[in-house]
Amino acid sequence: MKTMMLVLFASAAAMLSSPAAANPSDEQALLPYEQFTLPNGLRVVVHEDHSAPKVAVTVWYHVGSMNEPAGQTGFAHLFEHLMFNGSENHDDEYMPPLQEIGASAVNGATTLDQTYYYAVVPTGGLERVLWLESDRMGYLLGAVTQEKLDEQRGVVQNEKRTRDNQPYSMMPELRAEAIFPSDHPYHHPIIGSMEDLDAASLEDVHGWFHQYYGASNAVVALAGDVTVEQARELMTRYFGSVPPGPPIGRMTEWTPLLERVRTEVVADNVPQTAISWSWPVPGNDAEDRQALRMASSVLGRGRLSRLNQALVIDRQLANSVSANYEGAAISGLFNIEIRLQPGVDQAEAEAALQAVLDEFLAEGPTAEELERIKITTYGDTVRMLESLYLRAMMLAGGTIGEGNPGQFELDQAAFDAVQAEDVLVAVNQWLGRPNYRLTVVPQTRYAAGPDGADRSGLPPMGPESELVLPPVREGRLSNGIRVLHARRDGTPTVDMVMAFDAGGAADQGLKPGLQGFTVGLMDDGTTTLTGQEFTQAQEMLGARMYAWADSDTTSFSVSALTRALDDTVDLWSDYIRDPAFRDADLERERGMAVSGVQQALSDPTSIAGRVFTYLMFGADHAYGAPLAGRADVIRSYRREDLTAFHQRFIRPDNAVIFAAGAPNSTC
Repeated sequence: MKTMMLVLFASAAAMLSSPAAANPSDEQALLPYEQFTLPNGLRVVVHEDHSAPKVAVTVWYHVGSMNEPAGQTGFAHLFEHLMFNGSENHDDEYMPPLQEIGASAVNGATTLDQTYYYAVVPTGGLERVLWLESDRMGYLLGAVTQEKLDEQRGVVQNEKRTRDNQPYSMMPELRAEAIFPSDHPYHHPIIGSMEDLDAASLEDVHGWFHQYYGASNAVVALAGDVTVEQARELMTRYFGSVPPGPPIGRMTEWTPLLERVRTEVVADNVPQTAISWSWPVPGNDAEDRQALRMASSVLGRGRLSRLNQALVIDRQLANSVSANYEGAAISGLFNIEIRLQPGVDQAEAEAALQAVLDEFLAEGPTAEELERIKITTYGDTVRMLESLYLRAMMLAGGTIGEGNPGQFELDQAAFDAVQAEDVLVAVNQWLGRPNYRLTVVPQTRYAAGPDGADRSGLPPMGPESELVLPPVREGRLSNGIRVLHARRDGTPTVDMVMAFDAGGAADQGLKPGLQGFTVGLMDDGTTTLTGQEFTQAQEMLGARMYAWADSDTTSFSVSALTRALDDTVDLWSDYIRDPAFRDADLERERGMAVSGVQQALSDPTSIAGRVFTYLMFGADHAYGAPLAGRADVIRSYRREDLTAFHQRFIRPDNAVIFAAGAPNSTC
């Protein structure tokens, strides 16, 4: 049955911002929250937790692959990629501004029904996240060019190729095509087809943005070190000007029914036979949802599940089994999948699977099974709440799907209330119907040959080959640098390391940590090249350059192609001799370093390592620097500190070059 409901989100634009509304019984709630709506219809949910100085921000848009018209499959996912390529007031990559302030998670994803984006940042980075998110919600299209569209189209298509080359990767797509009719919103895969991705145009981008990325079609959830008052002020400041967007019609239910059992056998490059049985079932709003969830857990969750006991442990027909209820907005799937042991007859395995199903359809779950699954599922829910990111996601997901940020608690209560009779009725109504049966078999059968080994004992140690080291040539450059070169056959490459007798211990008498900070900043370019230009120059030469250090040495390495050796050495020399130490780079690296120290101060392993060396060597020893006070020292670094360290230690009479390369190379 198809039903359509017109959701007039845009009408919220005519309303004043609603007062903050707390969820009922905050004292008992697993996840307390407050919510409010801006005049443009943007819904905001806030969960305060001041136990750690960080905030999780999630932005959900009520649009997914189900909204794609014919000929535009994969467009929701393609658009998600474009959202990370810059907006009108920040026409650059989305992630670097968050990485430089110490973001611990940044990403996005597209599902059948929604597209969401998230970031977890230190408290001080909240305003930057909201600036970026509001800019791409309200001011995106001016920065979307044909070049960016073509680039991200290629990225998505490469992602599709990678996914398609994975074993068993075609199974979800074959299931959807077989169960959902061609005009059903869930018929096509989220990633889309190559042909439709090739056809995507800038006009499509503009249309998608205007239709679905308005404020009234979105939810923002904030969880962590933020108050409702702060959230209201910041959200109004940054998101208040975003247009609400047009009204959006939504399909609310369409569960197709198969008239007969459908079977399909596919050969693929897989190691073992996989059998999948799938039934179309109702989606997230159905009364039977929790009963079907319970049924999937009893049948296929964990060692004690019925299918695992029967097929894996008792009869050893399969090495893995699973059963899952996959609910979505308008429909769902109930899937059972087994991977057969080598040599097992498929008919025998399917008969055993059918026997387990017949017994379950006749008797339903036991009281012990119900209790065990309820406890386990409650534990899963509670443990999810340990993550700020997951708290924000749960609040936003409930608001998008059901209009209730606390929907997960209602779902948990409904699951806890499921009785054996509820499960018995649901499985007979839905799993008693015809299903789709997919079998994936290996393309080639492999068989082991006869064992010619003597396995009565381990083989003795055989004769050793003589170790022949390549000859080493030694010389000196005109400035006195000692050079050691070893001939290496095989590839037209040369690898070199310039090692300076100055490591972390060289900080003694200077500002602690200066050596590591100085060397790290050298990757950000030279006096003639910016950091991006320096990286581009390496890539155009096919070269790789990086630095590392320990307590006693600082080393700069280069791997060069022999055909570009001279130009690569010139660039390497520029890298080592003439670092720029630009103020903007210094400030960015400083912020990242301070964030790293703050994270280390909450990491038991880092603390233990620093305390150990401090106690072993003492406060006055070069190896004994503690973590305490390091952030303040980093804040005190100045450009003249870096240049002074570089001039003092990165000099010819303090260096040795080690080189290994092809015989026709010159060093």
